[in-house]
Amino acid sequence: MARLILSVDGVVLKEYTIAKERTTIGRKAVNDVQIEDSFLSSEHASITQIGNDCILEDLDSTNGTVVNGKPVKRHLLKSNEVIEFGDYKLNFVDEVDYTQDNFLFSRMVRTKSVKP
Repeated sequence: MARLILSVDGVVLKEYTIAKERTTIGRKAVNDVQIEDSFLSSEHASITQIGNDCILEDLDSTNGTVVNGKPVKRHLLKSNEVIEFGDYKLNFVDEVDYTQDNFLFSRMVRTKSVKP
């Protein structure tokens, strides 16, 4: 299961579990991840979960969204990537449960894409 770890200046403030299909990030209290800072737009970004993938999308925010130091509009998140909003950082941690079915599926996909 994927998690977000919110920190500022290296101090962890809160941890969130991505348990919904769509998780919102922003300044307003209606967001799943609320960061009360004027740098963030009211509804700044969202993370959409599709299967085991989590896709970060900037919601036309004023100051933009940054992942690993690079501005992004849309980004497929990988474990241990850092989403930045001004001084705040969200560390994305993905602990995918690799069941036997998932393992076999990923092996089949990789095997088909490799040329002999």
